Amino acid sequence: MKKIDMHFHTTLSDWKKSNEDILKMINPKEIDFLAVTEHDIVNVNMQKSLENMWIATAYSTEISACDYIDSKSMHILHYSREINNRLNPNLESIRNARKEKIQIQVQKLIENGFNINYDEIISYYKSKWVNVENLVAYHIAHYIYRKKISLDNIAKISGKKDMTADAFYKSFMKRWGQFADIWHIDVGDYEFNIEDFNKIRVPNSIVSLAHPNVTFKNDIEEFSSKIEKLVNLWINAIEVNPMATKKYLDVITYFGHKYDLILTFWSDCHFSSTFDWKHWQLFHLNQELSKKQIEDNMYRIKDKLALNWVSNEKFETQEFFKKWDLAVMIGRMNPPHIGHLRVIRQALRENDKLVIFLGSANVVNEKNPFDFETRWEFLEAVFFDEIASGKLILSYLDDCWDDGDWTANLWEKLKVLVPGFNWKLNFYGWDFKEDRAINAIRDYENRLNIENVNYIQVERDHFTLPNGLDISATNLRNALNSKDFELARKFMDERIAPLVIGKWEEK
Repeated sequence: MKKIDMHFHTTLSDWKKSNEDILKMINPKEIDFLAVTEHDIVNVNMQKSLENMWIATAYSTEISACDYIDSKSMHILHYSREINNRLNPNLESIRNARKEKIQIQVQKLIENGFNINYDEIISYYKSKWVNVENLVAYHIAHYIYRKKISLDNIAKISGKKDMTADAFYKSFMKRWGQFADIWHIDVGDYEFNIEDFNKIRVPNSIVSLAHPNVTFKNDIEEFSSKIEKLVNLWINAIEVNPMATKKYLDVITYFGHKYDLILTFWSDCHFSSTFDWKHWQLFHLNQELSKKQIEDNMYRIKDKLALNWVSNEKFETQEFFKKWDLAVMIGRMNPPHIGHLRVIRQALRENDKLVIFLGSANVVNEKNPFDFETRWEFLEAVFFDEIASGKLILSYLDDCWDDGDWTANLWEKLKVLVPGFNWKLNFYGWDFKEDRAINAIRDYENRLNIENVNYIQVERDHFTLPNGLDISATNLRNALNSKDFELARKFMDERIAPLVIGKWEEK
């Protein structure tokens, strides 16, 4: 297996190796994917150097973010194929606010008896190969612990003789510390607000919660609660840090399966001079990860970043020497439940393109409570990137009393949606015995005039709720009709559930 690293830092962030140092360390033939994640800045020069070496990479950064509602700071990893011009102004704002905050923080400490000097602090961290434009209050707390007079002052202020630098930082300099009202410097809510993720989203991007085992330490319950919220705010990945325990990895894997989240991995490497718990070496992986987990998620990472996708241009040039795999799904999905989404995801993984026809588009009744546009909105909440890139096409299909006419209409629409290339046609579904659409297509397959027509049934294993209730649109609609919205949520993805329930309550 080739080497991979999606989370490491250079001197542009806060450690010791430059771009040139790192490029000398690596052999392109041994690397499958490499992405540098500086704090609140995109290392464009490294990106271009990796591309010139034909190494798969992405524009990436580690964002200082905050849930201001729950008073929780965290780091978010962002990867995309192109420079995200929606995100960059926010990153610049974070960096500028941080520099202002450090200057004011140092002055505050001087006024309260600490013998420190801003220029000396800058000089000290420059000598330690730290990018001084990325200093935070944590750096200041550790700097003042170098002087005995500072320790005496801290003991006098806190009443504790053995307070550590970390404890001082958390109690005095953190936004929600015990003495924050006296010592903390607030320059406004400068960290990126997690509620604004949707405003900076771009197609073909990965937004991953960095090192949850570090951010939430042993509080798995807090982590679990936060993931539920972040998924609803467009997080689509979780990082597996090298030091995450098996217990943590099991919880990460559980939520990964539940919400189809990508697992991002690797080192969080700062090229530390000591091999400590936080700053590991390049290409260091969590030992609990299996080879299959790594390979499966690496495929998904490349797919999400569109590194594996067939471009629309290739379809348009009609390269007849290749048989393209075109998946087609037909369903009312009224509304979509997690069973539908599982089939969609499998079809996306296994094909070059997927066309979904939302059936009964001309009918609104008890079995079809939502119109076509509303169902499009539900699916777009989960598959925004795939729709924007053209890998997933959504269309409508009206009911028709004659199966032959219905099949002919399906075929004509398909030729318009995906014109003139050489394909293998794969119809996906979940219960072919009861699927009237699939049976009609089989009966009139000769009208399709295609050599390769396949029918792929995705098994419905694990498709029951803990109470034994089958996951089906009928049971979901029954829960909505009875206004048991807690039960209804269990049938749906967290990004779709609030939309469906909100529309239902408007009825």
